[in-house]
Amino acid sequence: MSTKDLKEKGTHFLLLTGSTLLMAVGTYFFKFTNNFTFGGITGLAVLIAKTGVMSAGDFNLIASMILLLIGMIILGRKFAATTAYCSILLSVTLSLLERICPMTQPLTEVMSVSPVRWKNSAKSSKSMEASTR
Repeated sequence: MSTKDLKEKGTHFLLLTGSTLLMAVGTYFFKFTNNFTFGGITGLAVLIAKTGVMSAGDFNLIASMILLLIGMIILGRKFAATTAYCSILLSVTLSLLERICPMTQPLTEVMSVSPVRWKNSAKSSKSMEASTR
C-alpha cells in the first residue's frame, strides 16, 4: 500500500469519525432532549425512552448492533465496514453522552414567533431605556 493510499484512507477515516461525532452531538443535545421523532433507530429510541424501559442511547446501541448482525449475516462479512464503524461509534457516543452530560431539559428554549411576544419584549426594552434616563 502506497503512502498516498494510506493518506487517503486516513483522511476518509477522520472524516467519518468527525461527521459521526457531530451527528451524535446534534442527536443527543437537540433531537433527544426536544423529543423529536423523525424515524429510524434514533426516532424509535426517543419513543422507547418515553416509556422508561431504557434510555434512548442504550436502545440505539442495542437496536443498531442487532441490525448490524442481521446485515452481516444476510450480506456477508464484507458488508460495509464503514457502516459498522459509524453505527457503533454513534451508538457508543450517544450512550456516553447520556452518562457524562445528563440532560433534564432541552438546551434550546422553544421561542414562539408571535407578535405578542415581540410586542411585549419591545415594551420592556423601551421601559428599561426610559428608567435609565
